[in-house]
Amino acid sequence: MHAYFLLSLPRLHPELASLPEGCRTLWPGLPRRPEHAWAPELPWPPALAQACLADYERACRDGASGAPVHALGAEHAPADLSDAERRALREMAGMPAEEPEQPLRQTAQQVLLLTWLQEKQALDMAELEKKISASRRELAGLLSGRTRVGEASFLPRDNDLPDWKKTLAAALAFLPDMPENIVVLAKPKNLDISTAWVYKNYNPQRVVNNPCIWHIAECITSGAKAMTPFMGNVLETVTIPANPQIAIIKMAMLKAGAYFSMMSGSGPTVFAFAETKEIAENIVDALKDFNVETAITTTVGRKNI
Repeated sequence: MHAYFLLSLPRLHPELASLPEGCRTLWPGLPRRPEHAWAPELPWPPALAQACLADYERACRDGASGAPVHALGAEHAPADLSDAERRALREMAGMPAEEPEQPLRQTAQQVLLLTWLQEKQALDMAELEKKISASRRELAGLLSGRTRVGEASFLPRDNDLPDWKKTLAAALAFLPDMPENIVVLAKPKNLDISTAWVYKNYNPQRVVNNPCIWHIAECITSGAKAMTPFMGNVLETVTIPANPQIAIIKMAMLKAGAYFSMMSGSGPTVFAFAETKEIAENIVDALKDFNVETAITTTVGRKNI
């Protein structure tokens, strides 16, 4: 049984997010994780993440002073280390010398570490502005002989914070992976659907089968067959009544052996899951008299990118 909790994104520091009770922030893998933070399975141990963060901090100082900025990342910094020194550094950090490459997840953790540092620097600057403002009020009060009360709120401006889209993309890299599943795609020719029109005409009261995100998340590592009972596309209630050929394609795919079929997004493409490559080819063959473009592919886990 999985324990569910709310995860606050894209900000990593609780000071930058209004956290409801039980909500957690994402931790980039540094030592001394606070109680409010959740850490996914990260490629780097805390000591190596700390070394990477130190590289970033040094690069910020070098950049501010006009000194040359060294290569970032504990994996390849400093640049003048010998192979033996690199192996010793990895051993000290608790990282096996022959660990396989995880480029996507390593890059994602680097983004999270850089985000954490940028947020911290923005918070430090806001705190400094707060102290300067308080000193100015105190000085003005002494000069005027009057006590000035009230304290302005100082929080980092959005322009001073990291790009939330990059942070969110990095966080998504640590969601559970879906095993490979065979997928058949069918796109009706000469049929274009306006996504804007679909959303404009969407009526939630027409929805009968709502997808259950929580159950899908729980089943994702078991593959598509475990997920399909909880899947659904609410936009079918708009697109299919106006384009019934989409429903006909779905039924044809199921009849040819697919164990699930559904419209993709706002349409008109339909996808189906097949247990074997042979069944997938049967589905494509069953659609040969339909005015559709077809393709057979597979789902791809992020670890394989």
